[in-house]
Amino acid sequence: MQSFYSLNENNVNDLMTCGVGEGLVIVGDEVIPTKFTATEHEIAIIKGKKPVKISGEESEAEPLFMFVDERLRSLFSDHSIYFTDWLDPTKKDTILEYLRTQGYKGYLSPNPFVKGNMQIWLKDVVDGKIGKESIDHYSTCIRIAGLLIQRNIPILSINHNDDADIVAKIGDKTLAIEYEVPGSHKFEELVAKRQRGEEKYDKVVFICQQANFDDVIKACGSEITIQRGLQLEENLMKVVEDLNPAEPKIT
Repeated sequence: MQSFYSLNENNVNDLMTCGVGEGLVIVGDEVIPTKFTATEHEIAIIKGKKPVKISGEESEAEPLFMFVDERLRSLFSDHSIYFTDWLDPTKKDTILEYLRTQGYKGYLSPNPFVKGNMQIWLKDVVDGKIGKESIDHYSTCIRIAGLLIQRNIPILSINHNDDADIVAKIGDKTLAIEYEVPGSHKFEELVAKRQRGEEKYDKVVFICQQANFDDVIKACGSEITIQRGLQLEENLMKVVEDLNPAEPKIT
């Protein structure tokens, strides 16, 4: 090694006395003693922890990606969206730093259940959209699906192109949920969406904003229109209980 790398006696002594994680970095004619410290992510890989796949990218060590509720894990891996308040707070900084290295960027989007915004992490956002969906629509649908999962309600599908936005299984019945952004559909289109939903599913509900609440009611009816906000969770759970009254009340 001394001959191949043209090391002098001091370099050889440095190399011979290196401990674990230490070595020499050779840049041109410079030879620099260096100590390497593995990140938490690298340590997890070295120890052979089971990886979890993230939207086609290289796998991330599972212990790094911990959630406040492990039932939410599939939403992260299947839809490439991360909510800061769903991440394990003890590992949040490490996780967010990893997301940045993978091309994710932080955004603020309205929280459908409370007043104010939620911080989300997305990639492949082009002109404020993920595919054909706005950030608001994309994040709201995943957030609503997360609520259902945490209430032990099976999600049959989350659709970003065709069909209802969210389809859930309530007992032996199906519930379709559509989230309507102001200006996204005309009156006739909303009427058609309701008809298709009622033909295919046992129940369909439309969630909307205050800005388009009246328009959605006119097209779809007040009995299946819910405004997002503080009452959204309560109203959704009432729909679930009405579909499956035999089950104990969900809290």
